[in-house]
Amino acid sequence: MALCNDFFGGDADMSFTCPVKCSSLRKGGYAMLQGFPCKIMELSKAQPGKHGHAKMHLIGLDVFTGRKHEDICPTKENIEVPVLKRTDYQLINVDGDFLELMDQAGRLRDDVRRLSLEKQLDKEISQLWGKNQDVIITLLEGMGQVKVISAKANI
Repeated sequence: MALCNDFFGGDADMSFTCPVKCSSLRKGGYAMLQGFPCKIMELSKAQPGKHGHAKMHLIGLDVFTGRKHEDICPTKENIEVPVLKRTDYQLINVDGDFLELMDQAGRLRDDVRRLSLEKQLDKEISQLWGKNQDVIITLLEGMGQVKVISAKANI
């Protein structure tokens, strides 16, 4: 599967997406469907018609909202793939509606809102934090958005 690895080391002018051949997409991969960054849940390839090209029918879930999106693209054309980055942070403090986090390099961030968390994930973080355990928070970042995708005790 083709990836956008060239963009991960980027700086301020980093691209949110990169082009990939539609035929190289796979289930479980990522693609921009109707302008939304989605994880591909289903894909099917239609045979070429009398005067057309083979097409891929893609169904995916938005990685930030969970909403379902569909799209169709010719297999010979490019489709945009979101540049997503997963990062582990240590939970330093829970300050009202915000989580204070620190990455492995010691950089702090305090812009992650608790209100944006799913209820089960927020409950899990509160339980781990309440037990005075070190908590590792995994963030998914891309397209100018941030989402907490997991929390676990640091053992």
